[in-house]
Amino acid sequence: MKITFDDDAAVVTTLTAAIAVDPRRENVHSLLDPIRFAPGIDYYGAIYPSALLATRLMNSPQGLQHDYCFFYGKSTPANEPKDYDYGEFKRLPAKYACDKAIGELDETDIRHVQHQRLLLAERVRFSVTDLGTETFGACQPCYPDEDIRGTNTVIAISKTLIYDEILAPGQTPEDKICLQFLLACTLLHELAHAAQHHLFGGDAFEDFRENSIVSEAGFEYESRIFGQRPLFFLDAPNPNYRIAWGIWQSRGGLEGAYDADKIARNAFQMPVNPQLWADGLDFVTKLFDDDFWEDEAGEYAERGAFALIPRSVARCCASGATTNMGKSIPLSIKDLFRDGGLSYAKKKYARFANPFRRLRGPVEYDNCRSAIL
Repeated sequence: MKITFDDDAAVVTTLTAAIAVDPRRENVHSLLDPIRFAPGIDYYGAIYPSALLATRLMNSPQGLQHDYCFFYGKSTPANEPKDYDYGEFKRLPAKYACDKAIGELDETDIRHVQHQRLLLAERVRFSVTDLGTETFGACQPCYPDEDIRGTNTVIAISKTLIYDEILAPGQTPEDKICLQFLLACTLLHELAHAAQHHLFGGDAFEDFRENSIVSEAGFEYESRIFGQRPLFFLDAPNPNYRIAWGIWQSRGGLEGAYDADKIARNAFQMPVNPQLWADGLDFVTKLFDDDFWEDEAGEYAERGAFALIPRSVARCCASGATTNMGKSIPLSIKDLFRDGGLSYAKKKYARFANPFRRLRGPVEYDNCRSAIL
């Protein structure tokens, strides 16, 4: 069933059922409140662990820093070749950054981020849709032809993932963890696209973050939390899900779902192989443990952002940028592992400071570049 923004009456009538689903719903961010999933509310109890994890990751130091940078950073022209094929997009892409590193946001910064998230929440609805077996989520602006702020968005979550996987009987504990983690990442991924629609409209080329060579807001968000994109695969010949970490800004990492030449700048620089680094399930398992997040003497309380970096990614950060993995790790994550002196973000991106916290807007291009619009 497709949800449109004409379904407000149905949303209201399902509010009582939504509240009854789980008394802990107050722990979930307004973006992921059950009312936004109405009227398909029968499955929400089963996906609550994913919604809760997505909320916690959003409110982590790196989740907050990413959203602050997205909403309140500064944009500059992406400096693409003049013959670049922008296809159907009306708005040229920009490069954006901010001068605040992970953990450097103050209370006012965080309050501004949460305010923008609440505004976004009023523009988002979720549906469970048949997306086939290869696609887990999709993000569709309701007004794709209008380049305006505040575009409404419907996020479709795979019906196969919900009903044939997560709700299927006989799943092993390991599979359940992998599937719930997959859904949590999918929710974050699609919300990143919705934020792009909210800020710039539904018909806008997505922006490049700092040194990224691919403009894909969803994968960018995931990699800004974990340092790399989590990749999910079946462990043949056994039909069990496994998780690895890989270079998403590669042709192999985008293969099948994206045309790398259309969403990458200087696509010739992209490595072909996504290069997977597999860690055990211990890292993902701990993310679903309330004690990990809430224990005042626990790992998250003591290590903060570092506790959300997988071992394979942390090793590459500690060893520098000599490996392909090291070169591809976001600068905001590398910044965590630098010793002494000004943070890399403040030193390299001082010119992107935004002391008045103005929302990011479109950048101005010169007359030669604007002629390709």
